[in-house]
Amino acid sequence: MRRTIVILGLVLSTTALSPAIQVSGDTWGTWSADNNPYEVVGNLRVPPESTLVIEAGCYVEFQGYYAFVVDTSAVIQALGNAFNSINFTTSVTIPAWRGLRLLSRCDSSLFRYCLIERAKAEEDPPDDELRKGGGLYIIESNVRILNCRIQNNRASSGYGASYGAGVYCRSSVVEFDSCEILYNETSHNGGGLCFDDGQLIVTNCVFKENEAYNQLGADIGGGILCTGSDIQILNSIFDGNFGGFSGGGIYMISSTAVIYNCVFCNNGTIDTGGGIASVHCHSIIKSNLMFNNDATEVGGVFIFGDSCRLINNTICNNLAFRGAGLCSNSESLDSAFNNIIFNNTNYVGEKMNIYVPDGSTLDMQFSCIQDGYPGEGNIDLDPMFVDPDGGDFHLSWANFPIDDDTKSPCIDAGAPWLPLDPDSTRADIGALPYDQLSDIFEDRPNLPLAIRLHQNYPNPFNTSTMILYELPKQSRATLEIYDILGRKVATLWDGSQEAGFHQLIWDASEVSSGVYFYRLTAGDHAESRGMLLVK
Repeated sequence: MRRTIVILGLVLSTTALSPAIQVSGDTWGTWSADNNPYEVVGNLRVPPESTLVIEAGCYVEFQGYYAFVVDTSAVIQALGNAFNSINFTTSVTIPAWRGLRLLSRCDSSLFRYCLIERAKAEEDPPDDELRKGGGLYIIESNVRILNCRIQNNRASSGYGASYGAGVYCRSSVVEFDSCEILYNETSHNGGGLCFDDGQLIVTNCVFKENEAYNQLGADIGGGILCTGSDIQILNSIFDGNFGGFSGGGIYMISSTAVIYNCVFCNNGTIDTGGGIASVHCHSIIKSNLMFNNDATEVGGVFIFGDSCRLINNTICNNLAFRGAGLCSNSESLDSAFNNIIFNNTNYVGEKMNIYVPDGSTLDMQFSCIQDGYPGEGNIDLDPMFVDPDGGDFHLSWANFPIDDDTKSPCIDAGAPWLPLDPDSTRADIGALPYDQLSDIFEDRPNLPLAIRLHQNYPNPFNTSTMILYELPKQSRATLEIYDILGRKVATLWDGSQEAGFHQLIWDASEVSSGVYFYRLTAGDHAESRGMLLVK
């Protein structure tokens, strides 16, 4: 299995600002960056049956607590690009406008390369719907949100529940691809995203340091809260989110879900499910890496009711009073195999890998469980990660010739009836494969046949990672590192290079955690890949 997380950069607009155009009331047609900045001095509305196109580079600044409403059957298309984003913001540092609100049947609406920041839902409105959706509110619509950053929005309330500080969606079909949802806060449910009764697709996204918390305990879903929905969450990162009562990374209830190839780290809750809480869901949770999540009471991963398939996950170094790795009742897991559950502890350092409530049983097979667990094919051995203290949870394999004393016992120890991952030739236990660098260097031709950029190793990584590439002939080559904003942070090589197999180390000790991408340019060839730094 190859874990690839690619997120294209959001480049903030740097267009020179001319004398401001003040806007309010009904609007449609086209906004151009030639008229920047757009100062919003009253509530805005795209009327029913109308379309507003906002071109790349537009800068929309709210001068007061005003909403941008896309009315029933209207369309908004905010079409930023990788060189010029569209900014929806305010001139003050605190949340100070009412967000974008798509009311109903706003199909064909699209947000691409947009920044949506510092908006706030109403605290004590006459209509409870106004408590929902700090940055973006979507009802009964089909909407795509691509390469956007939604950050520092709020949904707090003095007397009623508030939902979805970053985004709130209901009865909609919404796709998020290559987005960052960061630092949003609600006093109740769904810090980053609250999704109710619809279809949600999340791919290549980052949910970081979102929070759902109040002192009364009625707060769930730090990163995402989903209820009654069809969910797919793929190749995404949940880092440092906090869901007060349950579900630090994700809380989902009464939903059908696929969560695949994601990373959950440093998320927390004061009760259940530091990384994931799944309640009465039909779900497949597969090939996820879950570490350093904290649930004060029960379960780094908490699964209760209905059915769940838990396959090829690595659940390590989580903290909870009971079941720091996994807590599940007998109805929850209809299949659980090829998982590593290791070194999860309570608050005094005692191993608390699995907790099964009284009267329940847990069917776990072909898994590596510290301190043992009954089931076919289960082992109780050190999984021998490459560098767990440094965040590298790949399985270790000695350099050739093989020394079995340094080979992970989880290699080729998975369920033999499982179809193999198309990127792997082995049925390994856990989310990340063995160290495959030996495959790259062994049995290779004298010279490469084509320019090729390999996935970095390890990935995810802590502090440093290796990047390998191939040149079939002498070329001028450039290998550069970029952050998610499209800013260059390092140049590893720039100059002529001989034909052959090359490897470079990126020392990332001076940059912060997050998604980065590296780009190889050689002759007329250019190729990029994404990587995840987790410190």
